[in-house]
Amino acid sequence: MGEQNDLWVMESDGSGRINLTNSPSSLDYGAAWSPDGSQIVFASTRGGTASGVDLYVMNADGTGVRRLTDDRALNRHAAWSTGEIVELGTIQISPESVTLDAIGSVAQLNAEVRNASGDPVSNAAVQWTSTDEAVATVSPSGLVAAVGNGVTSVIAAASGAVSQSVTVTVSQVPASVALEPSTGDFSEFGAFVRPSLVVRDAQGVVIDGASGEWSSSEPKVAAVSRTWLV
Repeated sequence: MGEQNDLWVMESDGSGRINLTNSPSSLDYGAAWSPDGSQIVFASTRGGTASGVDLYVMNADGTGVRRLTDDRALNRHAAWSTGEIVELGTIQISPESVTLDAIGSVAQLNAEVRNASGDPVSNAAVQWTSTDEAVATVSPSGLVAAVGNGVTSVIAAASGAVSQSVTVTVSQVPASVALEPSTGDFSEFGAFVRPSLVVRDAQGVVIDGASGEWSSSEPKVAAVSRTWLV
């Protein structure tokens, strides 16, 4: 059997306790009263969604339980603002995808939330998350920062009710090339040196595994092989 955690009401002295949810094998928590005291919104695991947590609303006596969310987001910490539930309809992220060509480069994402009638919701709280922070992180304001090469999804969830995601691709692009050592002095014919190729992106971060084509501007003075032998 799973865990059970219910919501109760009681008098200020602890008497008259009433179990409002009594939901076996589920966790009910994070309750918030409506301003007029007629309803309670709460988080619960009773729905069995992928995230395991959704928002529900019920009457003050525990009747009329109604599910508010049903998605992959972690829905909790609900709050009342006007005395009635604003049913959110959609959330749109712009731009629709992001490609970052250097480690440490950033891009700003913006989310527009609309209610079920299609009207903008200006005060909707948006939570940003990245599914792979080894590729890119995202700040509470939607600023994405490249961490490593790869692909991740950045998700925007509005008050736990609606969510949308965009694909973020990090792929370093060469911006500078250098040889180490940068010079070579030879005292006799047949001497050689094997320099290292260092390729960096626009932020100056080394691109691991980068390769290049080798050539000599004066083959009669110094020749270079395919294995970088000068």
